[in-house]
Amino acid sequence: MKFKHLGIASLLITLSTFSAASSTVSHWDFTPSGDLDSTHITSDGIVTANVLTGTKHGVDLQITAWSSSLHGGRTSCMDNPGGPGDVQDKCIQRTQLTSYGNNGLGNINKDEGDDTPNHSVDNNMQDYDMILLSFSEAVNISSINTGWNYSYTNLDNSGATSRNRNNAGASAMAYTGSGTLSSNPFSSTDTWASILHDGWSNIGSDFRTNGSNGHIPITNGSSIFSRYWLIGAAHAVERNAGHITDHIKIAGVSFAKRTTGQNNVSAPIGMVALMFGAALWIRRKA
Repeated sequence: MKFKHLGIASLLITLSTFSAASSTVSHWDFTPSGDLDSTHITSDGIVTANVLTGTKHGVDLQITAWSSSLHGGRTSCMDNPGGPGDVQDKCIQRTQLTSYGNNGLGNINKDEGDDTPNHSVDNNMQDYDMILLSFSEAVNISSINTGWNYSYTNLDNSGATSRNRNNAGASAMAYTGSGTLSSNPFSSTDTWASILHDGWSNIGSDFRTNGSNGHIPITNGSSIFSRYWLIGAAHAVERNAGHITDHIKIAGVSFAKRTTGQNNVSAPIGMVALMFGAALWIRRKA
C-alpha cells in the first residue's frame, strides 16, 4: 500500500504541473481617451498616419483599415463582370482609418466619402469594411463594443431610407495559419473569401447585439487565440447584405491573452515526476 500511495501522489503532482491554460478577460478601449495613441487623430476624426497603436497588459496592438472596394479593371475582382447592373468591387485594399470620439473607429473606403453613415465600418454597396487588429501575442476576442450601430434599408436605392439602432451585424475573422503577417498582408487580388485558403478562419459573418448598448458577443470563437483579427460589418463570405446595410463604429473589444497556471513547471521536470510515479506503480504491481 505504501508504494500505491506514493505512485498516486507522484501522478497527482505531475498532473498539477500541466495545468490547463487559463485566460483573464480585459477590455481594450478604442476611444480617444482610452488605450490607443490618439496623437495622429485630427479634429475631424481622420487618422493621419492611417494606423493607431497602443499597449495594454503587456500586449502591443496596431490597427489598420481595409475594405473589399477594389477591382482596378481586374475581372477576378469584379462581382459580376459583363453581367447586368453595377459591377461591384470585391478585392481587398488599404483604406482610411477614422476615429469619431466615443463612438469609436470608422473606415472610409475608396468608393465613399467622409459622411454619415459611410464613414463608419459598413457593408454599403457590398464593399465590406474591416478593421485589422494586429497584436504582439495571440489573444482571444470575445466581444465587440460598438459606440454607434445602425442598419439602413434601401440606402443605395433612390427611394426613402430608414434606419434601426443597434440592429447592425458584425463579422470576425482570425488568422489561424503559421508565421507572422507583414504590414501589407493582402495582395491586390485577395478577397475576403479567398483569404480563407491562406490561413484565415471565418469566426462569424453576422453577429448581433445582445441588448440596447451596442455590445456584440462573438459567440463561437472562444477557443481561438490569434495575433491577427479582422473585425467589421457583416460580410458576404456567408451572407449577402443586399439592400440592408450594416454600419458600426468600433469603440473597443473584450480580449484575453493566454496565461499559464501558477504551478506550471518545465516539461523535463514533469516527465521525471511521471516516470517516478510510473516506476513506483510498476514496483507495487510486481
